[in-house]
Amino acid sequence: MGNRATMRADLRRDLRDEDPTNYVWTDAVLNRHIQHALDDLQAIVPRIARLTTTVPANPQRIDLTADVPPTFAWIEAVEYPLDRYPQRFVPFREEAGPKAYLLTDCLPAVGDEIGVWYAARYTVDDASSDLPLVYEPSVLTGALAYACLDQAVDVVARLTPAGRGPADYRALAEPARGQFLSQLEQLRFRAAPPMWRPSWAAERASR
Repeated sequence: MGNRATMRADLRRDLRDEDPTNYVWTDAVLNRHIQHALDDLQAIVPRIARLTTTVPANPQRIDLTADVPPTFAWIEAVEYPLDRYPQRFVPFREEAGPKAYLLTDCLPAVGDEIGVWYAARYTVDDASSDLPLVYEPSVLTGALAYACLDQAVDVVARLTPAGRGPADYRALAEPARGQFLSQLEQLRFRAAPPMWRPSWAAERASR
């Protein structure tokens, strides 16, 4: 895995901004653009993880407030019973908290373990990253677009009407932005609906 420092260095090479005595973009600004692109990407292909919790006294509503990590984004699925083959999933509605309100009259037994599959944000900083390397080129493409558009806004007030700076930056940014959106669409296609979604319509087998 890489990290934000190596991604930022790659982004500077793409931007031709490698003179440390005269940077156009500060590290903080490039970090912000990397994060913008990362946010776009992880809205479509987040990290998927599972936590287990005990079914409470009211099994209709599973409160996950104390269980989810800081990187939690949203609930993907509720698994019950655990680790069956094929897997068994319960239809649910996500509520603030977060909580999972189970949309079934066949509720899990109080005290049993229930699994919650959830989407999590990636953690990327200068020391480490859990972003898969396969996604880094897409993040860098998006960050390049954000950086160029940001620079166009920054310089437009300092150029004469005949200045080509903003137009040149936009000419560079738009293809990069288009490429980034195209990559996101490809990722959306690859991130097919999880296998558990069709199972919601199936009758859950008895334990």
